Amino acid sequence: MHFDPQKLDSFTEWKMMGVRDYVLGLECGNCYPDGRDEMRKQKRLKFVEPEQKLDYTVQIELYEK
Repeated sequence: MHFDPQKLDSFTEWKMMGVRDYVLGLECGNCYPDGRDEMRKQKRLKFVEPEQKLDYTVQIELYEK
C-alpha cells in the first residue's frame, strides 16, 4: 500500500477478529480513532471548508503466492 503520509496523515487500519470472523478496515479521515475531541485538544484537528475539495491517492497492490 502506498500513499503520501504528509497529505493523508490520518489513514487508519483497523481489525476485528472474532470467532470465525475477520474484518480489516482501511479508512481515510480527518482525525485518529481517539476522536475529534482528543485531536482538538492536541490542536491537530483539520477541517474541510464548504465546497473545498481535496484529492488523495492510495495505491494498493495485491500479490498472489
